[in-house]
Amino acid sequence: TAVANSASTATAAPVGTGVTASKVGVGASVALNIITDITMAQIDNGTTITGALNLTLSATDTDVARTSATMGAAGGTVAVTPAVAVTLTNVITSATLGTLSATDTITPPSGGSLTLAGNFSATATETASVGTVASAVAAGSADAAIGVALALNLTTDTVVATTNYNITASTGSVGFSAFGSSTAPQLGTTATDTPAGSVTSISTSPLSQA
Repeated sequence: TAVANSASTATAAPVGTGVTASKVGVGASVALNIITDITMAQIDNGTTITGALNLTLSATDTDVARTSATMGAAGGTVAVTPAVAVTLTNVITSATLGTLSATDTITPPSGGSLTLAGNFSATATETASVGTVASAVAAGSADAAIGVALALNLTTDTVVATTNYNITASTGSVGFSAFGSSTAPQLGTTATDTPAGSVTSISTSPLSQA
C-alpha cells in the first residue's frame, strides 16, 4: 500500500502596496509552481509469486497546488504592473504487476507470474486540485496605467492499474480499478486601474471552465 498527501503553494507578492515612483512606476510579480508527484504500488518485472492466499496492491494520492501572483504600481505619469502565475503539474498514481515505464505503460519483456488461492486486487486512486490566481493593479497615473494579469494551468494527471503478469487464481477473483478525480482548475485574474491604495483590496473571482 502506498499513500501520499501533498500540498504545494507558490506566492509572489509586493511588500505593502507595491511600487511607487514620481514619474514611471513599474512593478512585476511572477509565481511559478512546478510539481511532479508519483505514487506507486508495484511488483517489478521478473518476479514469481506462488502459494499466496490473497494479494492487494493499493496506491492513493491526494495532490493540491495553489499559485498566486499579486503586484501594484503607481507612477506620476505612467504605471505598468504585470502579474504572472503559472502552475505546472505532473501527477501519476499507479498499482501494477510489472514495471511501469516513463510513458505510463508496462515495459516488456513479460513481467512474471502470480499464483494464489484467494483474491487479487490492484487499485489506484488519485484526487487532484489546482488553483492559479494573478492580480495586477496600476494606480494613480496621469497619462497611462497598464495592468496585465496572466494565470496559467498546465496539468497532467495519470491513474493506472494494470498487469504484465500471468495470474492464476484457483478459487478467488482478480480485479483492477483506477479512479481519478480532478477538480476543475481554477483560474482567476484581475487587471485594473484604480485610485492609489492597497493592491490586496482588488478581489479575484474564478473564471468559468470550458
